[in-house]
Amino acid sequence: MKKIIATVLAMVMALALCTTAFAAPDTYDLYKANSTKVSGGKLVAGVTADISDKAIAVTPATKNSDGTGNLEYLTIDNVKYVKTTSPTVSDYAVTAKGKTDILFYVTAAGDVEYVASGKAFTNFGPSCGQIVAEVNAKYYEVTSGDDEGKVGKASENGTVALLVDGKIVKVETPVAVKAHTWVVTASKVENNAIVPTQVSCACGAKSSAIYEVGKAPAGSKVEPISGNDNYVVVPNGTTTPSTDKNTSPKTFDAGIAMYVGMALTSVAGSAVVIGKKKEF
Repeated sequence: MKKIIATVLAMVMALALCTTAFAAPDTYDLYKANSTKVSGGKLVAGVTADISDKAIAVTPATKNSDGTGNLEYLTIDNVKYVKTTSPTVSDYAVTAKGKTDILFYVTAAGDVEYVASGKAFTNFGPSCGQIVAEVNAKYYEVTSGDDEGKVGKASENGTVALLVDGKIVKVETPVAVKAHTWVVTASKVENNAIVPTQVSCACGAKSSAIYEVGKAPAGSKVEPISGNDNYVVVPNGTTTPSTDKNTSPKTFDAGIAMYVGMALTSVAGSAVVIGKKKEF
């Protein structure tokens, strides 16, 4: 009898799993987020969905080691969308099929893939490290990949897609900013070799962050030194000499203070022990 009951229970569980496995996927309705259909963050009563009873396929965001990747995006009726927290009247409010609660908003995605990361660039002018900008144009610096350090002008027809603050920005072919021409202005003799200790550029920039080729700190942006193939410079890496006249280590006073504190604690502890002995 027990075996029969166990068999029946197993069959019931199997049928339940089959029902779950073959259940129809969830579907959703999309409403244009204009004043006719959305008001105060809610659907207007009685409105009809612009796109109805559609499944949503989610493609997760990826970021590759070479700087390329894609945003998370939703495919609805063969069209790509991305979620947005600042919808416009051109976007859509999404609800479960036949429901009125807005789950989230989506906007049509032009591009979801990018070739590198980027950031806004605002260093305009004719000097080194700058570019001459066009009026009312926006520019972005490439921060990864082969074009790192170059700058591109934003354009709807741009051929390079960058990931900037979580969004895709298209720019024209990035170009290099005006480069410094670094020359050695100070050096020292070390192990019978001349080692540069400071370099300068005609634009007035200086740097003492000089390293042997291949030995700059990880992640450093390095530039060549004119006439010197053994060293490179990290721009804006100027070191400022200390103005502290005290030649003793700054940790000395702190060390003494800690030592004195420990000594006082020890003495206080001894006093407590002696006091307790007397009481006992």
